[in-house]
Amino acid sequence: MLEHSIEKTIEIRTDIGKDLPIVEGDHGQLYQMLLNLCVNARDAILDPKSGKKTGTISITVSASGALEVEGRFLQPANGPFVKLSVSDDGTGMSAEVQQHVFEPFFTTKPAGKGTGLGLAVVYGVVKTHRGFMDVESELGKGTTFVVYLPASTVERRKKEERKFEEVKGGSETILVVEDEEAIRLLLTELFRSKGYKVLEAHDGLEGLEMYKAHLQEIGAVITDMGLPKLSGQDLFARIMEINPSAR
Repeated sequence: MLEHSIEKTIEIRTDIGKDLPIVEGDHGQLYQMLLNLCVNARDAILDPKSGKKTGTISITVSASGALEVEGRFLQPANGPFVKLSVSDDGTGMSAEVQQHVFEPFFTTKPAGKGTGLGLAVVYGVVKTHRGFMDVESELGKGTTFVVYLPASTVERRKKEERKFEEVKGGSETILVVEDEEAIRLLLTELFRSKGYKVLEAHDGLEGLEMYKAHLQEIGAVITDMGLPKLSGQDLFARIMEINPSAR
């Protein structure tokens, strides 16, 4: 999915270990965690201050033990872990920035370019899964985020045979209104993979203007509730005034 969502000038490399232990957790939260880390890496590579237009994001997954985690975080840790690393060769961060990088609303991006919630969300997901997280960075030399997720101690279980009905998809146009870039990318790619056309809006006012401009072709609107400029609730009300049968 990242290859379709991140600029083609950025190479995505993966090194996934074999026979990794199982991690039991919320699939959606872990997916968002990884997506946020990769979008953050993309932004670090394409930071205007760097002058770069190309770069590499490396995703590495391996097995790890409790001793490595205890040695790194100086906290007691039980059982095996799965270690996930997301590295970039972007602008890097100073030691001072690294001390605040997981704090909510802390951002080094220009106004309007980021909420400062991406890494705070990632940190929250890791803690929810009883994991550990760290960052390694140096100005001008890139950044690596390291996540340790506790592995299940049960033996690898045989996957149950389940019959899932394939989502058929369609060709209609869907308007997605979402200010968090990682979530917007995820929704857009999912719908497009099923044949839908997708229009994207970054805030409530842009969503409203886009709806007015494409009123005849939009089959459905999916909107976040907490939007800048115009809330999702107000956007819903305005759209219903324009078209009471809107979906």
